[in-house]
Amino acid sequence: MKPVHAAAYMLDPKYDRSILSEEEISGAYAAITNMSGYLGLDEDKVLGSLAKYRTKQGLWEGDGIWKSCQHISAATWWKGLCGSEALAPVASFILQIPPSSAASERNCSLFRNKHTKVCNSLTNVRGEKLVAIRANLRLFEPDTLDSDTEEEESELEVNMEDVDEAQEDAIS
Repeated sequence: MKPVHAAAYMLDPKYDRSILSEEEISGAYAAITNMSGYLGLDEDKVLGSLAKYRTKQGLWEGDGIWKSCQHISAATWWKGLCGSEALAPVASFILQIPPSSAASERNCSLFRNKHTKVCNSLTNVRGEKLVAIRANLRLFEPDTLDSDTEEEESELEVNMEDVDEAQEDAIS
């Protein structure tokens, strides 16, 4: 388990945080501290808010707030009901990180499919546009793009040129 996973587990109000080991808790604190710095928040206030959250003090004293977390996502719980706390931006940010790499794997698959001898000379911006078009075409016509052929790629490349020309016309 990575420190960010331990932090997500610690910040999810649906789970019992006592299951984490001391090492995992220490890593979670480090991840929360780093994230608060990244977000430009006062680390002392964030850690103070985390202490109150873990000991169920202040906002977290009553049972009502803990019962409410069973009906909404943890990120929404932090943004909505606990939004006034210094820890809320860090918690909602960490809890919105996808727990698996499935989405990035799909994206890599799209990029991998576009890498051919012809397409390797594309700029990054044009490559991203090509992948976006391919992904959108798959949404509208999933059966037609099951196999990657040179014909499809040349067709998409022509479409990319049309997109670039349309953008240039719109600017001028």
